[in-house]
Amino acid sequence: MRERITLFVARSLVSLIICSVAVLATAHISSAIEEAVWVWPDPTTGTPITDTGGPETLVANASQSGVTELFVSVYSSTTSSTGRQMFADALLKDLILQAHADKMTVWAEYGDPSWITFACADNSFPLQRMADVLNYNQANPSAPFDGIVLDVEPSPSPTPTATPTPSAIRPTDEGPSGQQLQQLLAFYDCIIRKVPLPISAAISPFWTAPVVAPFNAFFQQVIQLKLAHVIVMGYRNTVGTTDCLSDGIACLDGPTISYWENCPTIAIGGCQQARSGNILAGLETSSTQAGNVTFFTQGQTAMNQAASAMEVAFPNGGLVGFAIDAYQNAYLGSVSPNWPSTNPDFPGSSLLKKHSKSKSKTPMK
Repeated sequence: MRERITLFVARSLVSLIICSVAVLATAHISSAIEEAVWVWPDPTTGTPITDTGGPETLVANASQSGVTELFVSVYSSTTSSTGRQMFADALLKDLILQAHADKMTVWAEYGDPSWITFACADNSFPLQRMADVLNYNQANPSAPFDGIVLDVEPSPSPTPTATPTPSAIRPTDEGPSGQQLQQLLAFYDCIIRKVPLPISAAISPFWTAPVVAPFNAFFQQVIQLKLAHVIVMGYRNTVGTTDCLSDGIACLDGPTISYWENCPTIAIGGCQQARSGNILAGLETSSTQAGNVTFFTQGQTAMNQAASAMEVAFPNGGLVGFAIDAYQNAYLGSVSPNWPSTNPDFPGSSLLKKHSKSKSKTPMK
């Protein structure tokens, strides 16, 4: 009888360990998903940076929705009292302190189509804006920006409607010229070399014009740079298929995600050294975009389902998360019932990670 009890206890412990490992594995997978949110000034709602109570609401809503990163537009045409063309230090510090307290990183967002034409000189307008961020960080070491995210979209940069093809090859559309894309690559390289902060960049899947040698696709050359994240703005309100027999996010983002995953195996012109960071897939929520592009009419639940489907379609590590456009446009700040002020059901929400951390701090009785 004693032997049976001992055997039962041993089996129970094994089962408990297996279950515990499974739970930990699930928690690890879930907490690995990153959820970034773009935060733009809005002509009607203003900006949460300067609005009374704006930073508190932004951080509270984002924290309850598992957001891990805030991509915040901080440029101001009015020079601050500290001599920087950005919002006042006190406002930025307030936001960053709150976000950091809730385990979110804050990235300074910058970019304009004309920026690709500037030479890589310290007195150029783009590098002066980068200097603004660095000077802010030096003056506010307790609340620094965690990085810079570039959204430089050369003109023309349309959001065309892709048409599925029998050959399953994603069609190309009008976009920036090869010369413009080469200038953009040079701009990225300049910022990466001169700015000692993590740098991320947003690109369009429709930027397909040939660039100079080695004549790889633009996204391949971007991935070979030392970028923290490559954000692919393959905006659609359906996931579709990876083989491009149906239009959707998977078709548009697929080549970039797959290249990130397979780049280390490329012998010539590959990414053996200094490969870029993981891919964030863009999700659009704006009410002003075309119906096939944005989730605005479908609502938050449909967007969450699409994000889950993308995780299933790309499970091999290239897709690390999502970048949602944009706060207050619809996401986490809309008056529409389809868009609640929080989104705790976002797939892989970092809420699981936050809750597990808070529980671990509870003293044992």
